[in-house]
Amino acid sequence: MMKDEQVVISSPKTRAGWEDGFREMAARGDDELLDAPLPSLTRWDEEEWEWRSRKSDESQ
Repeated sequence: MMKDEQVVISSPKTRAGWEDGFREMAARGDDELLDAPLPSLTRWDEEEWEWRSRKSDESQ
């Protein structure tokens, strides 16, 4: 497929090889987050905040 005079080729499988890569990282102990945890703003943030999926938002 051509887009803006460039050839666009889709990946055969999205995230191919990621599972094996994550296993290797865990085996090497290289599977920890790099960012420090963010401080909670309030007790409400810590105890009451709930993420809603986009799917549930669309049904309302």
